Amino acid sequence: RAVDDITSKLTRNTAEARGKIKAAVLTVVNTVQACGQKLLQDVDDIELRRTKVLDQQRDGLQHQLDAARGASSFGDEVIKEMSEDNEACLGLLVAVEERIDSICHEKIDDKPKEHANIDFQPPP
Repeated sequence: RAVDDITSKLTRNTAEARGKIKAAVLTVVNTVQACGQKLLQDVDDIELRRTKVLDQQRDGLQHQLDAARGASSFGDEVIKEMSEDNEACLGLLVAVEERIDSICHEKIDDKPKEHANIDFQPPP
């Protein structure tokens, strides 16, 4: 009888111990899984924030690039207009110079030849 009681108690204690060990192992497993899920969520959040920051930086750089292209295009237009203005001014200068030369030659050609060889005598 005493042996049966001891055996029964040992069996019951073993079953309780197995249950407690099983519960502890399940708690550890659930805790590890929950921590793993939290870590995965944190990694996903960090990746989303990093992607958002990179997207913002890319958008900012694209905006700067577009602005630089616009400024460059405007500068090209200004240079083109200035070149056209310079060419027009040069054309006008050449025309004025040619007209001055023409007027000078006309005046020289119109003078009588006898005036060309007059000796200047200072007054007495």
